[in-house]
Amino acid sequence: MVVGTYSDSDGNTGGFTYSINTSTFGTVTFDAESIYVNGIDNLNGLTGYFQSTATAPREGYFYSGRLNTVLKFPGASETLPYAVSFDPEDPAALTTVVGTYSDKTGGFHGLGYEGEFFTIDYPGAVSTELTGIYCCSGSGYDFIVGNFDGGSGSATSGSFLYASQTFTLLAVPGAAQTLANGISENLDIVGGYMDSSGTVHGFVSFYKGGSYGNRNYVTVDYPGAAQTFIGSVSSNGTLVGSYGPNATETSAFIAFPNAFGQVEPTSLYFGGHTIGSKTQLAVTLTNTGTAKGAALDKITAKVEGTDPNDFTVENHCAGSTLEQGQSCTIDVTFDPLATGSRSASLVVGEVNNSTGDPAVNSPQVIPLAGVGSDDGTPGAQLAPASLNFGTLLVGTSVTKSATLTNTGTGTLLIKPIGLAGNYSQSNNCGTSLAAGKSCTISLKLAPKSAGTFGGLLSVYDDVSGGRQVVSLTGAGTVVSLTPNPLGFGSTPVGGTSAPENITVENTGKVSLTISGDGITGDFHIAGGTCGKTLLASASCTYSIEFKPSQQGTRSGTFSLKDNGGGSPQNVTLTGTGT
Repeated sequence: MVVGTYSDSDGNTGGFTYSINTSTFGTVTFDAESIYVNGIDNLNGLTGYFQSTATAPREGYFYSGRLNTVLKFPGASETLPYAVSFDPEDPAALTTVVGTYSDKTGGFHGLGYEGEFFTIDYPGAVSTELTGIYCCSGSGYDFIVGNFDGGSGSATSGSFLYASQTFTLLAVPGAAQTLANGISENLDIVGGYMDSSGTVHGFVSFYKGGSYGNRNYVTVDYPGAAQTFIGSVSSNGTLVGSYGPNATETSAFIAFPNAFGQVEPTSLYFGGHTIGSKTQLAVTLTNTGTAKGAALDKITAKVEGTDPNDFTVENHCAGSTLEQGQSCTIDVTFDPLATGSRSASLVVGEVNNSTGDPAVNSPQVIPLAGVGSDDGTPGAQLAPASLNFGTLLVGTSVTKSATLTNTGTGTLLIKPIGLAGNYSQSNNCGTSLAAGKSCTISLKLAPKSAGTFGGLLSVYDDVSGGRQVVSLTGAGTVVSLTPNPLGFGSTPVGGTSAPENITVENTGKVSLTISGDGITGDFHIAGGTCGKTLLASASCTYSIEFKPSQQGTRSGTFSLKDNGGGSPQNVTLTGTGT
């Protein structure tokens, strides 16, 4: 069943249902001027919002059978539910509704309702909306997607997945903005993203297992449309979305599952090589389609373009049949026949074996480029492979460095250095690096808001592959724990030290929720003044005692769990047993 909202020629707004099996529409009506239907669960429970009159505030509802529950968050100006889910292993359990509500100041907060209301706000954000939910995938907790606004001047606005009290940022690679809207029981996520030109595209983010951020992103555009947005995805991969010439004149569509070939990387750069030398790179073809019964086969690979004779292909995919999620590789060898820039394209084609037709996006065209040289061959090494900036208090900064070394025999040509994420960089590398020489790239994280900040340093050059990278991780928090570390000196074994205090300060502009604390080693929490909530700019204390169980240096950790970013925050504890 598909649900949505329509506007008639008179400007009236109403809700509708659409049965895919019978191709029939139904209307959703009750005593209201305007009705918006935003979500449906597997028991055909509906949620959305309505206006009783044209000037009345919008109020939420959950409609199941003939029972209509009005949802109005206490003290809110408006309540706007967007999605609904229930526990598939316990249909009698309470249904969960998510959305957003506006407070008296006009700020928006993430809304949840499960018999009673609760709030989920992205740490440090000025507004949060929850747009999709799935419960529970055998995990015992909900998976919620949403979007947030970090406020004026913030670079952290975007989308997230919230599970087990942890936020995972979602971002389509290269997008100017990402908006998540729906999630399936497979934990695949859909929505829309804006590219650098301002065009809106639909996307599907396929979960690959492991950490929730381990995903493939695939663009889905309605043919010929100026913009596309994906609203929801079902467990079997059916997509529901909208398309049109702009954001207000839109039509709805349903896209049924199909085989979909994704080639990574999307281009191959072989760098500079002397004539007569060869180098090989590979691409991986993966069936990322949403149809479990549709496979890719009859896979072809050929080289076309300006200099096709400089590149040869070894197609390891030939004769393969790729089921959903399966992959194969194609090798491309660069053997320059002349000096200067050499280019061509790798063209990969596939057939959907369930229909005999080409796969949705077949063929894929992968640009190939390299440089023929009469000089030596440069090499590049960028180290370390990753940098962890730790958890920083908002308003502070940390600087770390990476080193680029030319390990080859020819001059390394350095192209612009790219940096993705909430980081800045400076360097002394220039535009070239002689054989055996090194240069330094300084990287700085200065969080303006709470949250987890991933990033990627990319050095583009003329070696094979064309890019060296360093992954960047760090976090910003509004929670200050002092002192850190905390030392207790010497205490007899079996005795108890005098208590020492750890001060917790909320440096943020909104209240902090403390969800838990813990301690390890020969240390104990003896008391304190901290509760479950700490007001903005306020502080509280934990009283810690040292009770050594044996002689020698003893160590432990105090941990605080909260929604202030970078949770848990830790304090190192030390003492000596005598």
